[in-house]
Amino acid sequence: MGRRRTPIEQLRDLNGKYVVNPKPLELAEGATRLEHVYDNQKQRLCLYHPKKRPWDRSMLLSETVIPWAIEWLYFYEIWLCTGQWLGGGEHPVR
Repeated sequence: MGRRRTPIEQLRDLNGKYVVNPKPLELAEGATRLEHVYDNQKQRLCLYHPKKRPWDRSMLLSETVIPWAIEWLYFYEIWLCTGQWLGGGEHPVR
């Protein structure tokens, strides 16, 4: 049995391939649009307020954006069940 490949090695094997047409996120019952996203059509998650600058390129994604995305998904799942966004934050202007 061969050596287990690292995640980086697995990513290199993709040769630039990635999901370009992901399945749209479900809406909570009675909702007409997603909560806490910058763009409902593109489903750009609202993870932080860009004008407050909580993230810059010098920061590790593993310590910032990835935990923020996990937190967003946690509150998204609650929203699916309850119809209420409990994640706080400022909702983007629509």
